[in-house]
Amino acid sequence: MDAFSARLAVALAMLSFPHAADSREDRLTVWVGQNRFQVELAITPEAQQRGLMYRDSLGLDEGMLFIQPHQVRARFWMKNMKFALDILYFDDRGRLLEMYSAVPPCPPSSSGPDDGCPLYESAQGIKYILELGAGTTVRYGIKPGDRLVLGQFGGTAH
Repeated sequence: MDAFSARLAVALAMLSFPHAADSREDRLTVWVGQNRFQVELAITPEAQQRGLMYRDSLGLDEGMLFIQPHQVRARFWMKNMKFALDILYFDDRGRLLEMYSAVPPCPPSSSGPDDGCPLYESAQGIKYILELGAGTTVRYGIKPGDRLVLGQFGGTAH
C-alpha cells in the first residue's frame, strides 16, 4: 500500500468515530500543492448525490471531497446550487488530471429529467473530486499535475 492509500485508509477509518454534525472534527485537512483546505467528505451515495446542494455559501479555503470506490469517469452538475464552484478531478494517486473553474449554478428549469443542467465530465477515470469555491484555483495557482495530499481531521485551514 502506498503512502497516499495508507493516509486515505486512516481517514476513512476515522469516519467510524462519532462526531457532532457539521463540526470542525468532521472536516479533513487536505493539500493541493502547497495550499491547505478544510473539506467535508462525501463518501456514501447519499452524501455524494446531495453534495453542496441548497447551501448558501462555502467558506474561504473550504470544500467538499468526493471519494469514488474505484476510478470511474466523473459526471458532476450544478443542480440546486446557489453559488459557483471550481471542480477538480484527481486520479487514484492524488494527481490533478482535470479541472473546471468557476462553474456556475444551474438555473431552475423544468425542461426534463436532468433539468437542462450541463454535465461537467472527466475525460478519464477519476478517484477523487474536490469542490472548492469559484476562483480558488486561480487565486492559488492550482493546475493539472498538482497533488492531493490527505491530512488529518479537525483544525482550521490557512
